Amino acid sequence: MRHPLAVLASIIPLLACGLPENDDASDFAPASVVRISDEGTLERVFLRPEAEGRLGIATAPLERRRLPRTRTLGGEVVVPTQLPGSEGRALVVGAALAPADRLHAMDTLIAADEAVQRARIDVEAATAALARAERVQRAEAGSVRSVEEARARLEAARATLRAAEVRRKGLAEATFGGGETLWVRAPVYVGDLALVAPERSALVTLIGEPMGASARRATAVAGPRAGNPDAASVDLFYAVDNRDGRLRPGEKVAVTIELNDGDEALVVPWAAVVHDVHGGEWVYEHVAPHAFARRRVQVRYVVGPDAVLASGPAAGASVVVAGAAELFGVEFATGTEE
Repeated sequence: MRHPLAVLASIIPLLACGLPENDDASDFAPASVVRISDEGTLERVFLRPEAEGRLGIATAPLERRRLPRTRTLGGEVVVPTQLPGSEGRALVVGAALAPADRLHAMDTLIAADEAVQRARIDVEAATAALARAERVQRAEAGSVRSVEEARARLEAARATLRAAEVRRKGLAEATFGGGETLWVRAPVYVGDLALVAPERSALVTLIGEPMGASARRATAVAGPRAGNPDAASVDLFYAVDNRDGRLRPGEKVAVTIELNDGDEALVVPWAAVVHDVHGGEWVYEHVAPHAFARRRVQVRYVVGPDAVLASGPAAGASVVVAGAAELFGVEFATGTEE
C-alpha cells in the first residue's frame, strides 16, 4: 500500500488564497487549504469528493455519554478457605495454609474419610440384610414387616453415605481448592480507594495474553478486611469462574477495575484526535460539504478506543472519526500561506 503522504502528494495541488464567500468546494482542486489567523476560524481544508473518498474520510456526531474510567492492577489468584470445623473464625484466603492450620485441616479430612468408609460398610451390611430378609419372606418363614424395615435401614445408610461424601468433597475444596470458583486478590493504594467502585465487577486477564483472548468477568465479593501497611494498600476480592481450570492458586494476573468518576462527558474516538508539534490536541469538524475545520480540544483521559474530552466542540457537532491524520497532513505538509 502507498504511504498516505504519497497519496496526498499525488492528489493535492497547491491552491490557497482568501476564504471564499461560500464553503462550496466545486471551484477547488482535489484538496486545498485556506488559512485564517483567528483561532476561532482556523484553517479550513477543502476536498473534492474523489479526494475525500481516497482518504477514507468518515464523520460522526460528537456525543455526550458515560464512559467509565478503569485502572489495571496486579492481582493474585487465591483460594477462598474456611478451615473445617472452625465456624465463626475469620476467613483465611490464600494459595496455601499455615503449617498448624494445614495439620488441623488434614486431621479433619482424615476424619471425613473415615466417616465415608463407615457409611459404605453400613450400606453393604444393610444391602445384605435386605437380601436375607427377602429370601426368608419368600420361603414364608419371615414377615413382610421385616423386609420393609430392612429396606428402610438400607435407604438410611445410603443417605448417610451421600452426606458423608458431599461433606468430604466440600472440605477438600474449601481447604485446598479444586472448586469451580476461585478468588482474585487485588491490592489498591489507600489514596485511590475513594476512586474505586468496589461493588462493580472487574476483568481478570492472564499475564502475557491479549485482553480479548483471556479476559474473564469477575464478581466483587466481601473478603476479609486485610491490607499491607508497608505498601499502604488494602485488598479487594473478586470471584472468578474457573471451570476450565486455567487459573491456578498463586498465579499473578492483571485485574482491570472500574472507577467512580464516570459522569457524562464529550466522547470521541481516540483516533479522531491529532496532536501538533507543541502537544496541542485537535479534532476536525465537518463544517460544510467537503469542508473541514480544525478545532482545539482537551483530552481528560482515554478508555480503550475512546477519549473523554474536558473541552471541545459542542455536542452534536460532526467530527472526523476516520482520516483525521490525513487531513492534518493536508493542512501542514502541503498547504502554504498567502
